[in-house]
Amino acid sequence: MRLPDFGSFLKKLYYRACDIATNFIRTPVKATPSLLVKTAGPDAVNSVGDLRVVTMLTNTGNETLRLFNHPHTVLSRLPTDNFVISHKLSGARPAFTGVLVIYRPKASDNEKGYTVLAAGQTISVEHNLGQTYDFTNSGEGEYDISPRDVFYALNADSSISCFKAQTSSHTAKVSGALAVSPSRAMKFKRTTFNACNAEQRAVIQNAIQHATALVDNAVAHLQALFLPSPRYTTWFGAWDATRKALVTDHFLQIQTNNFEGFSYDCTCTDPDIWAYIDPDEFGKIYLGGEFWNSPVVGTNSQAGTIIHEASHFAVNGATRDFKYDPDDCRELAIDFPNKAVMNADSHQFFAENNPPLL
Repeated sequence: MRLPDFGSFLKKLYYRACDIATNFIRTPVKATPSLLVKTAGPDAVNSVGDLRVVTMLTNTGNETLRLFNHPHTVLSRLPTDNFVISHKLSGARPAFTGVLVIYRPKASDNEKGYTVLAAGQTISVEHNLGQTYDFTNSGEGEYDISPRDVFYALNADSSISCFKAQTSSHTAKVSGALAVSPSRAMKFKRTTFNACNAEQRAVIQNAIQHATALVDNAVAHLQALFLPSPRYTTWFGAWDATRKALVTDHFLQIQTNNFEGFSYDCTCTDPDIWAYIDPDEFGKIYLGGEFWNSPVVGTNSQAGTIIHEASHFAVNGATRDFKYDPDDCRELAIDFPNKAVMNADSHQFFAENNPPLL
């Protein structure tokens, strides 16, 4: 992942916990990784903008670790939801306001996707929690701050393992300003690019055209739908008029806020990231390394990725990432249709419709 300026963009990004990530584990772990993660920071701050903590990661095993810079871990260089923070008295948690990212770990020779820790080695990573969490509703007081303990490692045989680290928490008193002022949301009148070369611009423009066509098709299907269809139930579950109306509204909003007026940023080079958005920057999509390796249309496509990210914006439905990948999203539709209609990948796969369903 690129090293971002936390002050220039922030917010919301995507990950999968250990139980969701089992699809990525190809072979059993031959030796259990051993990792210690300690947290340190100020005892008290008068502004959440000063709430900076340092996590120290130590490889306590006897083998070198190649750890994914997964957005669900403190190794992420983006402002992601990689801490568990709770009020010591009430148990209330601050609202997460970080970036939302499509991320799927995979074996690769690109070292930008990993952090390598030799046996006994310690590294430190700083996190500005004020850029990632809003304490307004949880209130002033002492908070326990713990790094998430699930990590992902690339094994010698190129398989991916998921394991839990030993972690320690830090306690800090938060008072005064409980939130960092967000950047001003804005709409774009025409397509703009940041750090995109001519070839990348051409790829994006082509993906925009296909994404627009996919959304138009999705809207037409939903507006003509008065009884359940295989396409609808596969991705959104059992028929319910209220849920169907909600999904229809999402796609209508995405259609109205057309992709031609968005801004596209090409500065992210992480090989495992498709894309991410900052909810305070309406219409701006950051494209990662995996985006360029994806097909224009089809499953997990460039066009679908744009739709996925667009659905995250509040005006388009404020979808979340409860599940990734087709199989998991089909299960979500069966077991939790109320979540499926708010799941970004479910919207993406419904729009991609690959293989085609009626």
